[in-house]
Amino acid sequence: MPSDLEGLGAVHPALLSKIPITRLDTLFAKGVIPPADHIKVDCDGRDPEVIRGAWRYLAQSNVVCVTIETAFTVSPQYPRSHFVAISDILTAHRLLVFDLALMRTARPSYVAAKARHPWPDLDPMKDTPDLYAGAPGTIDALFCRDFVSEQVTPTHFATVPGAVTEPTTDKIIKSMINFELHGLMDCAVELAEHFRLLLSHRLDVETAIAQLMRRPPYARNTEDVRECLRMIAELRRMRQHIYDMEHSTSWRITAPLRAAKEMLTSWRLR
Repeated sequence: MPSDLEGLGAVHPALLSKIPITRLDTLFAKGVIPPADHIKVDCDGRDPEVIRGAWRYLAQSNVVCVTIETAFTVSPQYPRSHFVAISDILTAHRLLVFDLALMRTARPSYVAAKARHPWPDLDPMKDTPDLYAGAPGTIDALFCRDFVSEQVTPTHFATVPGAVTEPTTDKIIKSMINFELHGLMDCAVELAEHFRLLLSHRLDVETAIAQLMRRPPYARNTEDVRECLRMIAELRRMRQHIYDMEHSTSWRITAPLRAAKEMLTSWRLR
């Protein structure tokens, strides 16, 4: 065991204990866990080992989605990167990348330099939103089944012996829900159109498509988008302030004075 955990200092041996680890495949084979539709993995860098121990579980569950924390960093253990180690396993189970939420991390020297040379406050009337520098650090990756492509171009996809891959009605509906939750309404609509006949026995496909075509209430949650939304909110506050001022009693009372001032000014300019 390491004597230092994340730089927090030496750990007394009496505080250390062994924790038994069981593969998901073992738990599944024993009937401890049921088949999964969606799997969420966040194991502090050990994610490839977790999903490597779920080979049969992934194959026989007919999983529609895996969300997992990863990074593009390389190491002796993952020389082709942590992300590639995960992608190689999941792609074999027909789970493809559909979205990446990137948390950018600026280099320490840049952060220190910015502290010495801080930017002035933004003027929403003339400045553009701040650009957040930094290469992708932690990544929340979304891997999903592409049931439409699997039927259109079946030779493009791997086949694991004994794997369950049939796009049942339940799996299609759950996949549509998953896509909508992640802001991928286009993928959900494509499923509805392609599997219209299959789905028509369970739901009104046109109504489902109409619901998916509604304007999304939120933008993607990234630092750059949040900065844009902050500036938009500030501009709206300024507009509301001007509106309130122009519709106030004092503004209406002083309107003749302002008109007279404008008239006198125009005469002077002639």
